[in-house]
Amino acid sequence: MILHSEPESWGSSQSRWTLDSLLEACPWLHLESRGGLCQLLQRLDIRHKRARAYLHSPDPDYVAKVNYLQACLWPASATAAIPNVAVWVRSIR
Repeated sequence: MILHSEPESWGSSQSRWTLDSLLEACPWLHLESRGGLCQLLQRLDIRHKRARAYLHSPDPDYVAKVNYLQACLWPASATAAIPNVAVWVRSIR
């Protein structure tokens, strides 16, 4: 999905997606305005949410636990064999 990729890989000079850069990257949508793109994204139940670069936890061992889980789930030998694939799951209400 285009939204899960970097805007630079689609010819944009920005580091984050904007409505204008999405319109430029998706001419096949045949949309002519930001409002039309907003309506389309709302119909597809796609919402804007800025990613957080950090998490807060009151647990003093949080970092150690996360590192342990990552080592269990993604062994170093397996990460090299997995391609960069983005999966989009729509929530069911």
